[in-house]
Amino acid sequence: MGRLNLLLALSFVFLLTSCEEKVACHEDILKTISDLETQFQTLHQEEVSHSQIDQFKTSVQKLTTVAGDLASCTDQTGKIVEFKKEATRILSLISVSNSASAKKKNLITPEVVYGKDNRVDLQFVSNPLHRDLAQSVAAHISKDKISADGSLSSSTIGSSMGLCKSERFVEQINPARCSGFLVGEDLLVTAGHCVTGSSDCERYAWVFDFSDDTKKVDKDKSVFNCKEIVSRELSSSTKMDYALIRLDRKVTDRKALKFRTKGEISDNAPLVVIGHPSGLPVKVADGANVRSVDNDVFFVANLDTFGGNSGSPVFDSATGIVEGILVRGENDYITVTENGVSCRKVFTCADDECRGEDVTRITHVKDLPQRNIPSEEEVSIALVSGQYTEDQSSFMQMNTYSHDSLSVSGQRVFNKCVYHIFKSVDAKEWIDAIEGPCDQESTLATIVASFLSEI
Repeated sequence: MGRLNLLLALSFVFLLTSCEEKVACHEDILKTISDLETQFQTLHQEEVSHSQIDQFKTSVQKLTTVAGDLASCTDQTGKIVEFKKEATRILSLISVSNSASAKKKNLITPEVVYGKDNRVDLQFVSNPLHRDLAQSVAAHISKDKISADGSLSSSTIGSSMGLCKSERFVEQINPARCSGFLVGEDLLVTAGHCVTGSSDCERYAWVFDFSDDTKKVDKDKSVFNCKEIVSRELSSSTKMDYALIRLDRKVTDRKALKFRTKGEISDNAPLVVIGHPSGLPVKVADGANVRSVDNDVFFVANLDTFGGNSGSPVFDSATGIVEGILVRGENDYITVTENGVSCRKVFTCADDECRGEDVTRITHVKDLPQRNIPSEEEVSIALVSGQYTEDQSSFMQMNTYSHDSLSVSGQRVFNKCVYHIFKSVDAKEWIDAIEGPCDQESTLATIVASFLSEI
């Protein structure tokens, strides 16, 4: 902003000396306006502190103040440059999160909508897999907002964040500050910036089942306290951001989520995120994709996430496997005037625009519970004996293979093989059934892959 003082001086001179209806723009005015826009794009795309944004806002506001009645000038082509209107436009795009965690860390939190707003209340989610996954996602809520009978108290997001009346979810309460998800019988993962020390363990609870169709939860089944921080890392240099929390007791009425243990997600892979955007009741947002896998610590995606989504699980939308933890991203709201009233609207980007949302790779979280997952070769050898040939002089015999509470079993039926993945021999508890030709290269591979995805 080195040319800003010159711009202000020139604007003031124009204000005092110009008597003509149209004032020619000095080249330094055009250059400085261009510089301001470039600087805004830098602020807009990178992780910056609130003080940097405030300084930039002040600089732009000074331009409009010192210019006084001078609102425009003409460039060399005769085109009118309305720099006061342009400054106002830039200011309207600058918005800083009001979340407590963002202020505490002095950083912008992950908040923006890419393309269509895909956030959906749990009661309207049609995908049964996504509905099931949401049962293992918790909200981080201050204990003073949870009454003795489990009622949750909070103002609506419309009033607490000054949203425009036309915005979605304006009448819903927003008591949550972060999100987290179950990875073991008493272990929960969240973002490292959500739990900074023992005081956060003491002041906040982890609340399951906080959805739009309820403002009251069962404290015995849904509300858990933080017993200890098992592992945590928050680094401004590496961008590592995660925390593993031990709860005060075991969670017995919902499943721990399955998570990636090795390898990495592929570029453009389909994603779904489940959490509490801006502190709202749980929302499921699918229709997203991985945009970049260049960083070893995190990948970037076009997820529709907001400040309260910090700590949310990001899943492969097809398999339901946790790929990472939502930790950072774009700004959330812009200030506009609607029906003569200044208010805030969700900031929207095209699917391939803006900075994207950062997701810490789940494979970096230390001390996660060990998952004893058999190899594809181990399952294949145990499941199948013999080899199918066209003359049927010999054929693939499918046996039964068990791991923990799951089993897979199959048999040859005429010229096809059929198998079931089940929890017991009771047909009502079959998880899946597939039939196909009895060759080891196709059907067997499908069987093994499906079985391992259930573990």
